[in-house]
Amino acid sequence: MSCLSECVALREYGYGFAHRAAMKRSYRVERRTSRVRIPVWPTWGLSTSISGGEVAKGAMLETELFALLEQTADAAYTVTEGGEICSWNGAAERLFGYTASEVLHRNIDEVLEARDTLGTSALAGGAEAATRHRDGTAGGIPNFDLEVRTRSGGRIWVNVSTIVFDNQRTGRRLFVRLERDVDQRRRNEERFYRMVEVARQLVALAGDEAHHAPIEPLSEQECRILKLFADGRSAATIARKLNISAQTLRNHLHHINRKLRTHTRLEAVTHAQQRGLID
Repeated sequence: MSCLSECVALREYGYGFAHRAAMKRSYRVERRTSRVRIPVWPTWGLSTSISGGEVAKGAMLETELFALLEQTADAAYTVTEGGEICSWNGAAERLFGYTASEVLHRNIDEVLEARDTLGTSALAGGAEAATRHRDGTAGGIPNFDLEVRTRSGGRIWVNVSTIVFDNQRTGRRLFVRLERDVDQRRRNEERFYRMVEVARQLVALAGDEAHHAPIEPLSEQECRILKLFADGRSAATIARKLNISAQTLRNHLHHINRKLRTHTRLEAVTHAQQRGLID
């Protein structure tokens, strides 16, 4: 089972799944590890009605979750509903540049200063963070792109998936965040859209110049031909109506395109209409 699948399983099956996993792996609950700090449990966002035994089991459950996230290739961390960082894996250290000791217990918005495409902050805790930009018709884990700040001060784009983890032993809710570097993809997209916009402006500019540039006057016969084409007549019908051969009609079209600086029959008709040469 992949790390992501195990996270989903934690979400679906709650503490029972993690407790069984803990029994199999026999992880020892510690107050402090290299990447995870376990605070004083009875006072850290927990209900005062929870017994010491339940607190210990809840601590074991969350330690199991943090250890599982350490194995994923994605940058992974957990935050409380208030945005306090509870765990920070090695991939997160490599992606964002912050060590776990630098960020644990700090607010995620303070650390990453995340912004979405609209420029609004987007990583604070709360129920909305888990469903942001989710397509209600699609299954799976909701995900969205954010621009975040790294330790070096630069900003990169990441894709964020959020899983809600409710610790039924302690009554505490955590948000599991899995983040992937999509900076190159986003910048490629931005360059592409800029190129499209520049091309559109160039086409519009060329169209304006062609519209106002002087042209060689069309003959009466050439105007008649364009008018008939604009009315939807076929080449054969126009040749019969004007009593000319198909080759003569082709010659007229060649001269029309040369005079209007166009390349096709349709382009010539459109250009002539824009200039007011035909009705």
